[in-house]
This record gives sequence, structure tokens and C-alpha cells, in this order.
Amino acid sequence: MKKKFLFPFLCFILLLLIGIGLMLYPLISNWYGERVRSTVEVQYNEAIAKLEDESIREAFRAAQEYNESLYSVQLDPAAAGTVSWAMWRFL
Repeated sequence: MKKKFLFPFLCFILLLLIGIGLMLYPLISNWYGERVRSTVEVQYNEAIAKLEDESIREAFRAAQEYNESLYSVQLDPAAAGTVSWAMWRFL
């Protein structure tokens, strides 16, 4: 190949490879994401299968206590019905 045509040929090959890579990116990323999701799902199911009923009940009880502690927090009743001017712009 002549030196005169080598640089444009290499640029063409480089652009072609970049284009192919851009076209294949969604396909490859979807395949990889599905593979990771599948692995995480299997690990999660194995972890859930290992849990005992008592530990599940204890976690549920702790979550209920936490939610009740959030509910018991009192808000300022004077500010409860007010909406700032900045918020009205979006309504």
C-alpha cells in the first residue's frame, strides 16, 4: 500500500471500529447487566433461604418500631398548612 493512502485508510478503519463499538454497546451492556442481575438474584434467594423464621420476625419487629418512632415525631402545626412561594411556581 502506498504511504499516501495509509493514513486515510487507518482513519477509516479506526472510525469503522468506533462505529461498530457504539452500535454494539447497548447489546453488550444489556447482556452484562442481565448477567449481574441474575447473579445478584441467585445470591439474594440463597440468603433468604438461609434465614430462620425467628430472625425474619425480629427484623420485622425492629422495622415496625423504627416506623413508629418516625410517626411519633411532631411537626410544627403552624407550618403544616403553608406552602412556600417557590413551591407555588411548580403547582
